[in-house]
Amino acid sequence: MVVKKNLPLILCLICSVCSAQIVVVKNISKAFYVATKHLSADNKRLLNSKETAKMFSGFQIFTQYLSDTLNKKELIKRPGKIAIKFIDPKTGKESAPEMLAEEKDAYNAIPYIAALINDTLLLEVPGFPPNLVFKISKSRLQGTYCEYSKWDTVFRLNPLRAKTNSLIIPVYTKFFKISTSHFKAGQTIYGEVEFTTEPYYVDDTNFNSGYLKTRLRGRFVFKAKIISPGAYQ
Repeated sequence: MVVKKNLPLILCLICSVCSAQIVVVKNISKAFYVATKHLSADNKRLLNSKETAKMFSGFQIFTQYLSDTLNKKELIKRPGKIAIKFIDPKTGKESAPEMLAEEKDAYNAIPYIAALINDTLLLEVPGFPPNLVFKISKSRLQGTYCEYSKWDTVFRLNPLRAKTNSLIIPVYTKFFKISTSHFKAGQTIYGEVEFTTEPYYVDDTNFNSGYLKTRLRGRFVFKAKIISPGAYQ
């Protein structure tokens, strides 16, 4: 199986963070197969397709995927917009949360790649950003999330820094479970991850500050057959 990765050269601001320890859980495959029960019929067909298996080494399934608005108080109130009320379930009274959490697509089977490059295991969704990338080298975990806009220079890690059209954001993990810590080409591995990106800024005129302060967080499971360096380039 050969997977070609022909991406344009992108100049990025690069940061990375090592967070939670990698935990080996030999039966973590159960979490993956539990998640598959929530997939749609089309997703299940994709997951079991022989044609798909020839193109990709595995699949990732998000069980939770949230986008947080961290500067909700700066949101401009425009005439004619529907007011959204937030009710505290404990008190039954209206509350004003510091942030808004938008639920994104979950329980979709997404093609996933596990590639062994020298002594580093690379885990990612193949293709163009935005994408979430993890690297494991000598039991050391590194996670990043890449945002990219072809036309607009709108991203920043800090509101005082220059804006860029391509930004790599540090990722923190609450846990990173994997079926083994000994990797070799041809081996099938499973995992479960809970992550949060560092907050970052995106230009948005709906806010008094002129930008949206946001972060992504979620959980996902994966199954992938490790491919060799020559099969992923």
